Amino acid sequence: GYVFPWGQMSFWGATVIINLLSVIPLIGDTLTNALWGGYSVGVPTVVRFFSFHYLVSLACLPVILVHMGLLHRGGSSNPAGAAVVSPSTFHPHASIMDLAFFGGILFIVSYLATAGAHLIACSDNKIPANPMETPVSIEPEGYFSVRK
Repeated sequence: GYVFPWGQMSFWGATVIINLLSVIPLIGDTLTNALWGGYSVGVPTVVRFFSFHYLVSLACLPVILVHMGLLHRGGSSNPAGAAVVSPSTFHPHASIMDLAFFGGILFIVSYLATAGAHLIACSDNKIPANPMETPVSIEPEGYFSVRK
């Protein structure tokens, strides 16, 4: 997702990370060119990264749904071995709780992706991508910084 804003930091981040693959013996250059969609980072790279993110999350959805269905149909294991005194049904209570949790997470992610994006974005990423100019101050993102 770091490449999607397509600013200076996104461009150079994608360039550095994809170039790390070029050192893999025999397939490195081919793999790098396939991810780039040409001979350098460009619009095809963004399209490929977006497609990858979309398809991976779409592929995870059936796995999650099957997992939830099997878990709630058979019940989870009890490591203590204690007998369940009063079993409750899944559907009314747990379904509502799952939907409420999902709605809350969806709200938070939607806020951060739209209105709150400026709170977590790098200021150098607001400069349009330019392959002829590197950013003045390159530093790791906040989530990579070690705070003491």
